[in-house]
Amino acid sequence: MPGESPIVIAMRHPIRIALLAASLILGCEHAAYGPSSDDRLTSEVNDSAEMSAPRSQSNIQACDDLSEKLARARNGARPEADRLRSYMELYHTLSGRLTSNQAVFDRRPELVYGGGKGQAMADWARAANERCTQMQADTRSEFEILVRDLFDPLIITDLQNHRRVPRVSFALLQSAVEELKLGDSPSLLDRIATAKRVLGRR
Repeated sequence: MPGESPIVIAMRHPIRIALLAASLILGCEHAAYGPSSDDRLTSEVNDSAEMSAPRSQSNIQACDDLSEKLARARNGARPEADRLRSYMELYHTLSGRLTSNQAVFDRRPELVYGGGKGQAMADWARAANERCTQMQADTRSEFEILVRDLFDPLIITDLQNHRRVPRVSFALLQSAVEELKLGDSPSLLDRIATAKRVLGRR
């Protein structure tokens, strides 16, 4: 009735007031606290599935898993022969993955051009391949620097036994030169052959 105080009104209509208060509380909870924990979990699962789908469906090989191997090859505290072997194996693996990726791009031009529903997959495939390409370039550069350093000198003196020995295995160094396919590979291989003759090795 007109002129009644809010307290009187509340006493006259307790059920209606309670329902109104409950609806206001529920509405505020949704706005203030956002989605429920179940909704957030569902969203996170869907996001994870969307992120993994492009990788599994594109057939493109990523190279992020090789970062630790590159770090090991860079470790200057390791023996030179071990580092050389690590660089050679890593470079070979990276080259193989890039060759495989190029074959996939050749078969599936939609991964190159993207568009429509396949855009996310194409974006992931190109980005993964670019990271592989960059890692291969870095690995090759460092691999070549190490190889050339090992030619100067090729032969060292073993102070303990007082005799001349290869700085690293000639066979290993030869394999590294052949893996890199350098412009002056024939000249480098000739130097290895000469060092073998100096030490009386075949």
